[in-house]
Amino acid sequence: IGEEPDVEDIVPFDISLLHTQPMDRIDIINRIATFISDKAHRDVTTNDVANYLICITQGFITTFAGEPGTGKTSLCNILAKALGLVADTPQKRFIDISVERGWSSHKDFIGYYNPLSKKMERSNGEVFEAFERMNGECDCDQTRIAPFIILLDEANLSPIEHYWAAFLRNCDLTSVSNRSIPLGGAKSFKLPEHLRFLATVNFDHTTEELSPRFLDRSWVIMLDPTNIDDAMDEDIKNAETMISFSDLKAAFCVGEDDVMNETIQNKWIAIQKIFRDKSLQIMPRNLKMVKNYCAVACKCMECDTPATKFAPLDYALSQKILPIINGNGDNYRMLIEELQKECTAQNMPISAKHLERMKRIAENNMGFYQFFSR
Repeated sequence: IGEEPDVEDIVPFDISLLHTQPMDRIDIINRIATFISDKAHRDVTTNDVANYLICITQGFITTFAGEPGTGKTSLCNILAKALGLVADTPQKRFIDISVERGWSSHKDFIGYYNPLSKKMERSNGEVFEAFERMNGECDCDQTRIAPFIILLDEANLSPIEHYWAAFLRNCDLTSVSNRSIPLGGAKSFKLPEHLRFLATVNFDHTTEELSPRFLDRSWVIMLDPTNIDDAMDEDIKNAETMISFSDLKAAFCVGEDDVMNETIQNKWIAIQKIFRDKSLQIMPRNLKMVKNYCAVACKCMECDTPATKFAPLDYALSQKILPIINGNGDNYRMLIEELQKECTAQNMPISAKHLERMKRIAENNMGFYQFFSR
C-alpha cells in the first residue's frame, strides 16, 4: 500500500477509442438523447440532455440532487456510458466514489504522503492511479483525449466543503494559475482541463447541508421521483466510442458568437432587478455562469413553444440562482412572490415549480425560504 506506482506502468490514453469524426452540438445532443432513450428507456427531452452537457462542460462540478431513489447515481452512470467513458480498465475514464462519513480532506479518498514511512499511502488505489494518469495528461493535445469524470456518490454524507476544499480552489477553469492539489511532502497532482466532477446528494436527517461556498461553484440539477430499474441500468453497455474533450468544449463552452437572445436577456435583467430591489446580491461568479450557460443554450435548446420560450434561463435560474436562496422574513417572502410573477408555469415551468414548493413549505416552516427544504 505504501509504495508509489511506477509511472512507466501507467497505460497512456488510446486515441483509437475516440469518435473518428468531429461532433458538433446537435450531433452530441442527439447521440446522448438517443442513448438514454433507447438503452436506458428514460423519458428525457433534448433540452434536458443539452442542460446536462452544458453544466458538465462549463462547470468543474455538477450536483444531482433529490430524494433517495430518484435515480441520481444511475443517471450519472448512464451519462458516462453515453459519452463512452466506461471502457474496460485501464482505459476507463469514469470513477464512482462512495463518499464516507467522517471525510475531512481529499487525502481521505485519494492518498497522502506518510512522513514516517516516507512513502505515498493510497486511500483508494483506483482513484490514486486515475490522478496519477491525469497528472501526466495535463500537457497533452486536447483533441486526442477524452474527458475524465469522477462521481462523488452521496456527496453530502460528509461536509463537501471540507473534503473537497482543495478542489473548490480550482473551480475557476479559466485561471492561469497552476491548478493542482497537494498530497503532502513534495507530492502533488496537477489537474487537467478535461477533469470534471459529478456529485449526488440526498436530503434527509443523515446528510450535511451544502455550504454557500459550494453552491456558488456548482450547478444543482434537481431530479423528480421516477420509476428506476437499477438492474436494467447495470446491464447497459458503454457506447462504442468516446466523445473527445475538445468536441465537448467546442460545443458547450461559450464562444465568441454565442450570446443570449434579446428576449431572454430582458427577462434575466428583470429577474436581477427583483433581487436588487430586495437588497439580495447575486454574486459575480453566478452572474457569469448564468450568462455563459444561456449564451450556449440559446443555440442548442428548443425554444419554439410558450413553455420553452425561456428554456435556457429557466434551467439556469433553477440550477444556479434559486439554490442560493436561504432566509426568512417578509423580504424573502416578497422575493419569492415577485419571482413567481416573472416565472410562471406557462413560461418558465421548472423555476415556477421550485418557487411554488418553496413558498408552500415556508408557510408551514415559520416563513423560512430555502431551495432544499422538504
